[in-house]
Amino acid sequence: MQKEIELVIPLGNGDPDRKVPDISLLLKRIEMVKQQTIPIALTLAINSNFDKEKLFLINAYADKIVTFGVDSYYAAGGIWNKIYTCWEQSQYPFVSWNGYDDYSSKDRFEMQLETIKRTNSNSCVCENWRHDEKGSRRINDGNVDYLGFLGNHMPFIPSFLLRKDAFLNSGISQYKMKCSYYFEALEYAYILKTGKPSVSKGAFFYYDHPGTLSHTGQEYQNWVKQCRARTNYSEEDCRRDWATIPFAGICLEAQNLWRQKGLC
Repeated sequence: MQKEIELVIPLGNGDPDRKVPDISLLLKRIEMVKQQTIPIALTLAINSNFDKEKLFLINAYADKIVTFGVDSYYAAGGIWNKIYTCWEQSQYPFVSWNGYDDYSSKDRFEMQLETIKRTNSNSCVCENWRHDEKGSRRINDGNVDYLGFLGNHMPFIPSFLLRKDAFLNSGISQYKMKCSYYFEALEYAYILKTGKPSVSKGAFFYYDHPGTLSHTGQEYQNWVKQCRARTNYSEEDCRRDWATIPFAGICLEAQNLWRQKGLC
């Protein structure tokens, strides 16, 4: 079966004391991508200083490995630049991304591909689940008040499958090096600017565990300070770049577009 979807997973070195990313978890999640009911093109977007032993182990699984600069999470553009650049280079008509620790039901991408084609929509969202030490619980079924999340983002952004050309031509590219402070919110706003998402069966699982950056990547930690020093991009730089984006106006444009087209 011909591949039509490219999934990008950004990879970098996290908390060294926790040896993030956990290689056993990473391999498990990559294997789950390969177990999807339709073939998925898997691209790993790595940092140039990514752990060489881990890179050797994952190399056999990837359709493509694209290398970026050091410690890109803490550089201008953040992981968003890695994801978006890989989408720009993609030969496939549909794209998605997720963290290395997230996962999906085996039928997720098959269900989304069928739905986005049948409805001729520019994006498709599936069920969203949260997985943590207490187990898994459903957050939403994909049918939400989309405009109600404008200004932030609905949980969870990686649950979207995007029609590549529609998203790349949405106007978001001009901000790809400026939006690392809250790129999920900007991505969500531009998803809505391409129209109303369709909703499919299948499920995306956000995995919340002690090794995530939200738990380990605080700015006061020494390893984060070292990353900032290597990239020469401070938290203040990150906030300053975000402030140059007319985010409120972009959200208003999306809202007005939906009202004009009777989507809400």
